[in-house]
Amino acid sequence: MKDLFLIAGYFGDHDVFLRAVKEKKLSFRELLEMRWVDGSSLLEQAIGNRKYDTAEYLLRHGAPITIVTQDGNNEFHYLASWILEERALKIGWKLLKKGVDLAQQDKKYKNTAMFDIYLTLLPWVSKSPKHMKFLKACLKKQQGIYETNRAGYCVRTMPINERYKEILPLLF
Repeated sequence: MKDLFLIAGYFGDHDVFLRAVKEKKLSFRELLEMRWVDGSSLLEQAIGNRKYDTAEYLLRHGAPITIVTQDGNNEFHYLASWILEERALKIGWKLLKKGVDLAQQDKKYKNTAMFDIYLTLLPWVSKSPKHMKFLKACLKKQQGIYETNRAGYCVRTMPINERYKEILPLLF
């Protein structure tokens, strides 16, 4: 089934992915339970590789969320790099509504999923009301805000550049 992960995450578009699933004659349950060698799901591979049609398809059909890889990452860790993109933001809202675990910490730096999203969005929220709204919604969940990473920082104690200090009261 390695080829499905390669199609979902790296090669081909959504139609190629659907044809491959049909050719394999997999039940949808089998498809959703598949894992890559690092423990990631098809959904995580699709998100991490910006295959948003495939990610939306998997979410629409009940893909499980908060699947934790061997590196301690979940869907939000994969999403953080792309969250500034409109379609990634749409996936982020869906994951948030489904209850993705924002407190999940990766193993390398012990960054929570919330920390990764916060770090990516902070420089942009003053310029983008839709990203500000999303970040506020994430913070409102009160998950992954106080857990410290290996450097001893968390969302609330992260050193902030002076230019972002006026944004913080708007977020917390």
